[in-house]
Parts: sequence; structure tokens; C-alpha cells
Amino acid sequence: MHDVVSQGELQFHEHHSTPPVMLRRVVMLHRTAWTVLSGTLLVGLVGLHLTPAGTGIPCPLRTLTGIPCPLCGMTTSLRALSRLQLREVLLANPFAPLLVGGALWALFTTLGLRRSGPFRIALPLLLGLGAASWIFQLFRFHIL
Repeated sequence: MHDVVSQGELQFHEHHSTPPVMLRRVVMLHRTAWTVLSGTLLVGLVGLHLTPAGTGIPCPLRTLTGIPCPLCGMTTSLRALSRLQLREVLLANPFAPLLVGGALWALFTTLGLRRSGPFRIALPLLLGLGAASWIFQLFRFHIL
């Protein structure tokens, strides 16, 4: 049994497992949304490969406050990943390979190559990865 809280394409599901005391939150996106998001990321990765280094969108949080966000360095890291420059990937944002791997997995899942139904991600996993990325960026920019 589960309860659904929906906001547009994004849905939060609370799954009650046995025993009913356990509660797990899962983020679900409709298959179309995951296909568009994953495809956009992968097409953007090809585009980054073709653009010169130093081009990209500056982080609004870092620009305004000097504090990096969890996604700081992602453009640089993804560009380096597209060129197989693994050292630069790890120095800019080591979570880029996870993002690309997740996008590929989501794309294969949503296109029916793996299973049908909406794509699910455990909310604690998503929040944990975001927190780990932010801590990495805070150390990278010598704030911590």
C-alpha cells in the first residue's frame, strides 16, 4: 500500500512495507519526463565535447555569495568526462560520472529496454548524493 503526493510530473510515494512501521520515500517521474531529462543531459554532453574550455554558465549561488552549490564544477567535469580526462573530472566534480551513468540507466529504463513503469529513485539516496557533492565543493573551494 502506498500514498501518492503529486505535483505535475514529480510524484512522491510513501511505501509502507511489512511491518507497517517502516516508511520509505521514493521520487518518481513519469517515463516521458525521464526520457526528456536523460536525453537532454546526454545530448548536452556531446555539445560540451564540442565547445571550448571556459565556456559555461556561472553558478548563481557562487556568483552572488561566494559559496558553491552541489552542482558547481559539473559543466567542467562533464566536458572533461566527454574527453576522457579522468583527473579533471575528479577535480571539478566527481559526481559527474554518477550523473551520466544515472541518465543512461534512466534512459534505458524509460525506453522499455529494462522494465516498464515510472522511474524511481530513493529520496534518501538522492539527498545523500546532493549533500556529499556539496561537502566536496565546500572543501574544494576551501570553505570547510
